[in-house]
Amino acid sequence: MSHKPNALKSRLISFFMQNPTEELTVDDICIKFDCTEMQARTTLARINSESMVRLEIVRVVKLAKVA
Repeated sequence: MSHKPNALKSRLISFFMQNPTEELTVDDICIKFDCTEMQARTTLARINSESMVRLEIVRVVKLAKVA
């Protein structure tokens, strides 16, 4: 994982600006942008605190199907 934190920030902003209806989980972000969960969460928080772009970060809980 050789990306600089600011590079991840720029790539995430660019991705969501180019794909405004896209929804990614933190796991999706880690896979798509080759980063750790901590890097993703820290960068998402930084984007929301420093940028003109606002990302809505939500968690989903649902009933699991029993086999």
